[in-house]
Amino acid sequence: MTNKQQRFVHSYLVSLNATEAARQAGYSDAKNEGYRLLRHQEVANAIAAELKTHSLAPPEVLTRLSRIARGSMECFVETDDNGDWILTLTSESAQANLDLVKHFKTEKITDAKGREQTRVVSIELHDPLRALILLAKHYERAGCPLSSSPAQSPQSMLPPAPTLQSARETLAQLLDVPVERLPVTVSEMFPDDPIAMDKPMVPDSK
Repeated sequence: MTNKQQRFVHSYLVSLNATEAARQAGYSDAKNEGYRLLRHQEVANAIAAELKTHSLAPPEVLTRLSRIARGSMECFVETDDNGDWILTLTSESAQANLDLVKHFKTEKITDAKGREQTRVVSIELHDPLRALILLAKHYERAGCPLSSSPAQSPQSMLPPAPTLQSARETLAQLLDVPVERLPVTVSEMFPDDPIAMDKPMVPDSK
């Protein structure tokens, strides 16, 4: 391979974007050259070899996704001498779960004795919901859906619509009066409503 092609391979492994990799490698027509280089046999073989060497095996991917999905901030919280909750990256539990951390932020502070210390002010974990979605898609494709029950339509998941009789009973409870004292038709309950129909409010037929 030429030096340019080697630079393309290196850049592509970082960005996984052929156009950007070609631009960083020094090609003027980055879009077309990136497309062409991915189909160049020697370049494609070099990329495949690097990916095979450094990529995770499928079981490792599932393990990482499962850990992210179960991730909790509990590992990164402890109490200080005053009993206050503080964030930490140095405790034993935090050190064992650093792979869950996506981003963190620290700041310099001065303690009561004038010593400068570093304090963790924020920790962001990898998105557990995203990990769950990816795991669910994997199991679906593998023929192992997370739920064996038939798919439900949105309508079937809604609660049943209230009936006239149930509405009358609910109103009686709210007004704290016997249900017999309430009007027995919709029009009597809503005399100013032009849409109300003179329909008796009787118990539902079975």
